[in-house]
Amino acid sequence: MKSFLSALGGRTRAGLASSIALLALSTIVPADAWSAARPVLTGRVIDAETGKPIPYASVALFREDRPEGAPGSAAGGVVSGEDGSFRMQPAAGFYRAIVTHVAYQTARVEHIEIRESQTTNVEFKLAASEFKMKAVEVAGEQAKSTEVSVVARQKEASVVSDGVSAELIKKTPDANAADVLRRVSGLSVVDDKYVHIRGVTDRYNVATMDGVKVSSTDTDTDKRSFTFDLVPGSLLSSTVVVKTAAPDLPGDFSGGLVQVNTLDFPSNRILKLSFSPTYTEGVSTRELLRSEGSSTDWRATDDGSREIPGDATGDDLARALPNTWGARAKKSSINGSYGISYGDRLSLGRHKFGIISSLNYKQSYGRTEFKQEPTFMGYPVFTFDGTRSSYSVLGAGLLNLAYSPGRGHDFSLRNSLVRNAKDQVSVSEGLPASGEWARRQTISWDERTLYSTQLAGTHELRAFHRLGIDWKLFRSGSDAYEPDRKHVEFERTGDLWALKENYRTWSSLGETTRGASADIRLPFGLSDLKAGVFTETRKRDYEIDAYATDPSYLSSSNYGLLVLPLDSIFLPENYGPGKFRFVPLVRFTGEYDGKEEIRAYYGMIDHPFTLAWMRFNAAGGLRVERSVLAVNTIQAIDDPIPITARDEKTETLPSLNFTYMPTTWGNLRLAYGRSVNRPELREMANVLYYDFEREQNVIGNPDLKHALIENYDLRFEAFPGDDQVLAFSVFHKHLHNAIEEQLLPSPERFVRTWFNSDGNNDGWEAEIRKTLGFIHPRLSNFTLMTNYTQVRSAIAYTEKSTDPQGNRIVREKTRPMQGQAPWTQNLSLLYTSQRSGTSVNLLLNRAGRRLDAVGDTRDTDVYEETRNVVDLSLSQRLSDRLDLKFTAKNVVGADKVLTVGPEKSTFMRDSSDKAYSLSIGVSI
Repeated sequence: MKSFLSALGGRTRAGLASSIALLALSTIVPADAWSAARPVLTGRVIDAETGKPIPYASVALFREDRPEGAPGSAAGGVVSGEDGSFRMQPAAGFYRAIVTHVAYQTARVEHIEIRESQTTNVEFKLAASEFKMKAVEVAGEQAKSTEVSVVARQKEASVVSDGVSAELIKKTPDANAADVLRRVSGLSVVDDKYVHIRGVTDRYNVATMDGVKVSSTDTDTDKRSFTFDLVPGSLLSSTVVVKTAAPDLPGDFSGGLVQVNTLDFPSNRILKLSFSPTYTEGVSTRELLRSEGSSTDWRATDDGSREIPGDATGDDLARALPNTWGARAKKSSINGSYGISYGDRLSLGRHKFGIISSLNYKQSYGRTEFKQEPTFMGYPVFTFDGTRSSYSVLGAGLLNLAYSPGRGHDFSLRNSLVRNAKDQVSVSEGLPASGEWARRQTISWDERTLYSTQLAGTHELRAFHRLGIDWKLFRSGSDAYEPDRKHVEFERTGDLWALKENYRTWSSLGETTRGASADIRLPFGLSDLKAGVFTETRKRDYEIDAYATDPSYLSSSNYGLLVLPLDSIFLPENYGPGKFRFVPLVRFTGEYDGKEEIRAYYGMIDHPFTLAWMRFNAAGGLRVERSVLAVNTIQAIDDPIPITARDEKTETLPSLNFTYMPTTWGNLRLAYGRSVNRPELREMANVLYYDFEREQNVIGNPDLKHALIENYDLRFEAFPGDDQVLAFSVFHKHLHNAIEEQLLPSPERFVRTWFNSDGNNDGWEAEIRKTLGFIHPRLSNFTLMTNYTQVRSAIAYTEKSTDPQGNRIVREKTRPMQGQAPWTQNLSLLYTSQRSGTSVNLLLNRAGRRLDAVGDTRDTDVYEETRNVVDLSLSQRLSDRLDLKFTAKNVVGADKVLTVGPEKSTFMRDSSDKAYSLSIGVSI
């Protein structure tokens, strides 16, 4: 608790956020809620057989002292909320209630006594009518992608969660899931694709797509973390971030479980076309550098021209490779995206069929200015300024099918495929560590593919006390392919540029995941007993081949080859005796294969109960996970002896989520959960990779251990309206053997690796989503959405130094956790008009100074500086079939800046371009 209190104080921003939260609380709580003078009638409408809440039931109240239907007999009515609750304030007296719902039999309750200055609580139980399931199913499916439904699920869930609906996504400029998640409380997005939650890095989070765990490989970063920029926003039904553990959820997340849900089945036939041209300031219609490429780049796949030809080696290989070193200036076009979606539902008697499908295609040009000037102990290591020109393509497809043969049985088949590729040319000049002015160029082609398919079934066996069975078979995969990456560096010699070093690499990374799960759910009174099993096997293979043109064999008569133009120096005729030699670059070659097997079992209970008219819910139990992780590494082609790393463990993971519901519109939550964080396969593989963009060597650590995290949460949340939220949370995490990324200096270049550490992570977060009609009726079309998170971490480390007398000094200290931003803030002001069909959204995203990489000392720690990202979105409905949407992204042009040392010397700077797009949507 002491660490909680320390996280709450100190900063002006924290005080301001707290003041805003308190002000909002005073505006959303009904005024009569503070008064005990008037009598109150509260209660819930529930299913008589299952005990589940019944939303949207009509509760009508009549005075008992007057005949039914007589003037003055009606005393008011109300509709139950999403959780089946209702609240009324009649005068004191005796009443009868009539409760109706289209899917249930009407219930009458007599002799309800309402006393002065007291709260009376009642519970109405309705018996199902013959057509109940049909009505409820349709209503539920229609509501899943709305903001009201997302807030309702957040309110009713036994775990702490936050979410964004498809309805809200349409009102933002967000093009993909990464942009969407940037708006969620407690989240920050790094490198425009990796999600950090509550101060912990992406490695502590898990992503699922339609309930199946997914990962996306990338040869640059080569980690399991899902790259959310792969999923177009138009394919999303909702994104929900679960922040506390439960036995039926994966046990390997401690920051958050990001649930990406694709489009739902529509109630009516839909066919929609969309087209979005985008103008990017400083990029569109300008000349950019492009590689020669291949004929199929527009399809996000190489046609084979970048592959290593045949079985050639040495100089024969150099002569067989295409001479594609020269970059060409080409005029870029306007960026654009295109989409088509189709959905329908068909009923044949009791049999129901559903389909939703979508195709999306996007191509875009980009240009980034960057500056790299890392320092060590205050002295510059190297300095380079340059530009990166890129052409990227993304194609995505979705096909979801559903079938219901009758009451209580549903089957679904969900499929998604995303392919992304980027062609990039990077050129720069500067002063390397050698001290001679140099010029560099890197050409790369990076393909990424993500696919997921699952077959699932849900069954309710009414003959066996409504026993529920859910099962799922799934397969997902991710591939990354980076063929023929070319890097060359020249140094200036007088008026000439002479070849200094060069690399040509081919790397591939493939991962497949297969698994199954089964859950059994047994209603027991108002409670649910649940148990299940889960199995998953993940395999990954990585290999890299690297070659270099070696000038050390040049005869004196061929020294002129060193100063040839870039498009001529590597011609086939320049290899052979007395000329260049094409040799394997041993230190950059290697391969690894890894396998991870997880077997999990769990049992839990979800138990709502009432004590002295106060409502509670307790959901908890135990999850046991058995994992075996093994990595076999071959460091280089001249060292074929494999290195094996292994992590094998059985972990017991208890969790409890306790909810107190003091009112029908608010919850107070307490949660505890233990989670595990296992080393990633790449992090244990002792294979060297050269990251050209960051000018760093990357190598794994076979001695990494898996981490255990104890998680504690306290949260208050209020829901003053169907789509309105006020929430305040405090959290604490104790991390044992936390896995962090480290950046170490070396004579050649910085080395990025991983290590274990211990520490704590404390913080709080506040969220407000509130219409402004309480200020003035004319502001009722405006909605304020804001959230703020503050995190303080303390990772223990030992500092060793020597005093002027030569004595060794050892100090125990703490530092922030790698990847943590001390605070994040989102602000959105949304205007919507149902009458005119207009929507305007102004959005701000900020994050505090984030520790990007841990250095050898605190003077060599690398930080990402704060920047303000402002976006604007304007949507207009022209007719029932035509919509327009204008978006402006990064309107202030905030750059990404990394600094190092106490002087905050610039380590790296990447410019960010402003982008403007117009989207046209047509429904047919």
